Amino acid sequence: MTIQELKNFINKDDFSGQALPRPWGGAGVIMACRVTDRIASFKAMDNAIQAQNENFVPNRIIVVTKYASELTWLFYKCKTIFNDKIHSMNKYYFYGMMAETANLMLDEDTTCNRKQLLLNVLQTAESIFSKH
Repeated sequence: MTIQELKNFINKDDFSGQALPRPWGGAGVIMACRVTDRIASFKAMDNAIQAQNENFVPNRIIVVTKYASELTWLFYKCKTIFNDKIHSMNKYYFYGMMAETANLMLDEDTTCNRKQLLLNVLQTAESIFSKH
């Protein structure tokens, strides 16, 4: 699947018939449909450390959204599309920027829909490697 084919698929906004994976967990990114006890404990731990050290940057990014499965689906599609460019030195940046884009969208627009979210995250993924 090419980037354009992926954009076209997302624009149709029809995920029926797609095998949606379990929410993503890897490369410093954790996705979930709701805040679980585990996620709450990660957030509490990060907040406690940040309270003691204002320069602390958490080593994980947590994305909680009802679109976690679809967002995970997109992460896997991007993993395939950009496979020749993703490596151990940049995967945390690549997936982290995608996750940060999702969080920014979800924080800024509580009515953000699935299509907007996926297209913006895909745009971020595309822009990372278009610069290099």
